Amino acid sequence: YPLRSPVGPGSLACHRGSRVNQDVLIDRRYDVFHRALLVRVRRVDVLDPEAVRAQIGAVVDDFPVAAVKTGMLANAEIIRAVAAAIDDHGLGPVVEDPVCVAGSGDPLLEPDALDVLRDELVPRATVLTPNLLEAALLTGRETAGETDDELARTARELLAMGAGAVLLKGGHRRGDADDLFVDPAGSVVLEA
Repeated sequence: YPLRSPVGPGSLACHRGSRVNQDVLIDRRYDVFHRALLVRVRRVDVLDPEAVRAQIGAVVDDFPVAAVKTGMLANAEIIRAVAAAIDDHGLGPVVEDPVCVAGSGDPLLEPDALDVLRDELVPRATVLTPNLLEAALLTGRETAGETDDELARTARELLAMGAGAVLLKGGHRRGDADDLFVDPAGSVVLEA
């Protein structure tokens, strides 16, 4: 097996390039053998949390897992199952993409799951990668990056929630679409 073998619980959609499909394509480019675990196929088809946990266990039993990247996890129970599996199997590093709202503003995470995501998965993240809408939800702000100062404050606030680092994706910003990477050592603007 290739040395780099991530496992990625997330979602599959038949529109506009699902995250799982994008992750697989990116990983192939860098000679990474990606194992996708599907959590949500369509809005009404959310998997049982124990099935998700069992899928992660099956992958870990069959392959050396070098990293975890999460995606849309749908509800509090699945988030807890993924967090428990990360702990049970000693998985990491963890890239947490807190998929909870679509670019259109439509919710992709059940309302009661936001606190669980914030409290149980964010602290396990080696890198947290929210877009601006997700960052606003996680921090309880109306906006998360309309100005450079607000972008920096939001990223530091997310870092304080326990993630090892934050890559705040600025793709929804008016004007520039720069991303901001923040870790305890400082910050770097990644120009679009």
